[in-house]
Amino acid sequence: MRRCGGWLLCLCIVPSGPFCGSTRRGLAMRRWAAAGASRGSAWQQAWQEEWQQGWQSEYAGSSRWQSRRVNVPEGKESADSSESLWYFGFGANINPWKLREKRGIIPIEQVCGKLPGWQLTFNHKGGMGNIEQVGSSMLASDGPGEVHGILLYLSKHHFLRLSQMEYEYGTVEVHVNAYDGRNIAAKAFITPAEWKLPQGVPPPLRYLKLIQEGCEAMGIDASYQDWLKSVQSQKGERGPEYWAVPSRAKKPRPEQKESDNLRLPALKRFAIDGLVDIGANLGKCSAQDLAAQLVRAAAANVSHIILTGCSMKGSKDAQRICDEWSRPAARDRATQQLGAAAGFEMDQLPIVQLPMLMFTAGVHPHDAKSCNDRTVGFLESLASDSRCVAIGECGLDYDRMFSPRDVQLHWCRKQIELAMRLGMPLFLHERDRDSSKGKPLGSAADLKKILQDCNVESKKVCIHCFTGPAEDLQEYIGKGYFIGLTGFAGMKKRGAHIRQLLATGALPLQQLMIERLTLNMLVHCSVVPMTDCPFMLPDKEYLPDSLGIAGRKNEPCCMPAVCRAIAECLEVPPQKVAQVTTSNALRFFGI
Repeated sequence: MRRCGGWLLCLCIVPSGPFCGSTRRGLAMRRWAAAGASRGSAWQQAWQEEWQQGWQSEYAGSSRWQSRRVNVPEGKESADSSESLWYFGFGANINPWKLREKRGIIPIEQVCGKLPGWQLTFNHKGGMGNIEQVGSSMLASDGPGEVHGILLYLSKHHFLRLSQMEYEYGTVEVHVNAYDGRNIAAKAFITPAEWKLPQGVPPPLRYLKLIQEGCEAMGIDASYQDWLKSVQSQKGERGPEYWAVPSRAKKPRPEQKESDNLRLPALKRFAIDGLVDIGANLGKCSAQDLAAQLVRAAAANVSHIILTGCSMKGSKDAQRICDEWSRPAARDRATQQLGAAAGFEMDQLPIVQLPMLMFTAGVHPHDAKSCNDRTVGFLESLASDSRCVAIGECGLDYDRMFSPRDVQLHWCRKQIELAMRLGMPLFLHERDRDSSKGKPLGSAADLKKILQDCNVESKKVCIHCFTGPAEDLQEYIGKGYFIGLTGFAGMKKRGAHIRQLLATGALPLQQLMIERLTLNMLVHCSVVPMTDCPFMLPDKEYLPDSLGIAGRKNEPCCMPAVCRAIAECLEVPPQKVAQVTTSNALRFFGI
């Protein structure tokens, strides 16, 4: 029993178990907060101390979570000496899609690094990754005597959340050599004895691919990537026991079922003829989900969808999707994925063909740090595909600074130079630091200087997903650039300044193209902070309930809503907006 600010708090002792610990303490904290919120700062300080002590005792007291200090020289700052700490990921957590989009872990800072004197092994239960000190085990692999991975600076909240997901691992403190020259003490997950296999086994193919793709995306040492490609794998998957993890991770979105109604008649009534979605990112959709989105887009009369390349891997994935869903076989493929009921719906409407798919090839400024001497040649090879209609998404993003400013500037210029050499349009991203974080850093001025230095033709520039100030828009329009608008224009409160620019004529229809910002782009969202991405749908008044959008992602079939929102601001018929923006898109991308 403890007295806090005049309140008596009684703590019940509950036997430990797989769902005790942080879950129990989280419930207790919320109850204390609800009971004592009006008691003032003394109460708050007391429960914060209690919470901190409890977190530390849970973190260090359990045998599974017990940490030990390894290979850290005296005088080095401990990995958990503040409210944030460094974590070293060497397995699937190297992959930014796995870490951010699937697990919701957002680092404060990140840098690649290597851990000398250790080896990557696959002797965790199920063939998952583990690290062993060289010479400390009979499991010495034929791999390099150092482990490469990603150093992530995380809040303790995010690290605890990640630890709950990786509940089969213990933690170890290691000393990592960052690629930028720093020596960083970091936490890493290590396999405890009860989960360790007596000998290493080939890792599951899917798991190994996550590591390989993550290393490529993050720019891990090329020789280490070559070694990973030589590792043998198996086609096994984790058993059901692996998914019973006490975490707060988002549940996977249900797959499209054969019994699901695609709402095609409602979408047909909602449609506006001949729309082009100039910015879609569908690379992480399952085959069924992708099929459903393309069928629903066809019902909404979206004739063309341009898949955005945001990284080397993302650009290649966009090309792959174009291959897999090329006409005329795309409709039959959709029927195979969605089942007979969906095929019947398509026949009744009828839907004869799905939208034509194209793609762009580029590296988003968030991923500029992963570029290397192979990047330009890789993008050029993709650009030789007739379905590649632009170089991008490239540009500058000074808000989160996932890549250093000088790195962004260098690779933005390289990609613009490539586009000029190939005579291709540019699909550009530009976002300055949010006003809540300080003064602007001048992303618009930097981008305009590069465009001017490279003598870029104005008719070959599209500033996509624009949400910037009126001054920047005036300069872009004055130079003759095209502007891409998203569902932000359909948000009367959050998008008020964009709606005002449309209403006052600051953004002429002749220089406008439309897109709907896909909710899959959690890492590359250029309109709002990444945590706000799930709220990028236009307001409900533009999306009737009959469409079934509420439980879905912001998909291409939402394009008519964007069109209607813009038409309302311009005080013109939606058909006029559709006609002009589609003509602009077809001409700009050379379709």
